[in-house]
Amino acid sequence: MRANVIWYLAACSSTLGACATSPDECNPHEASFFKNTSCLASGAYDTRQGHLQSELAKERSLNRDFNAVLAALQKEQADARGKLRHRQGGYASLTHAWKRLQNSLNQTYSGNRALEQQIRDIDRSVSELKSQGNKADQRAKEAQREALRQKVSLLQKEVDAGIY
Repeated sequence: MRANVIWYLAACSSTLGACATSPDECNPHEASFFKNTSCLASGAYDTRQGHLQSELAKERSLNRDFNAVLAALQKEQADARGKLRHRQGGYASLTHAWKRLQNSLNQTYSGNRALEQQIRDIDRSVSELKSQGNKADQRAKEAQREALRQKVSLLQKEVDAGIY
């Protein structure tokens, strides 16, 4: 009798093992007893959770980088309204934040031509803004900063929407 129970349990576990699914196929919200049991037994739920947490961490990091660029643009704009000697610090902050965002985007979305074009366009705008220095009048510089802020905000929305 005891041998039959052991044999039965071994047959059930091997059947469940044969139905093992990949972590991508394991969704705890699906109502499938055998699939959910297989996912639980194989550890696929834990793997899936790890992948999701990793993806969330990447997205949060990317959002921090976007927010740093936008904050640097706001700081630079505030500095532009103030004394001229503070502008250079704003440009350095903007350059640093933009380079960090560029690196994050290149690491996450390398090879995407449309995104690379957007990055080149924003990079050109950042360079133009910095090269103007004290030459341009205040309104023209504010218009440039606003256009740059809009480009970065649009890029963030496109990345969040999954366009790239």
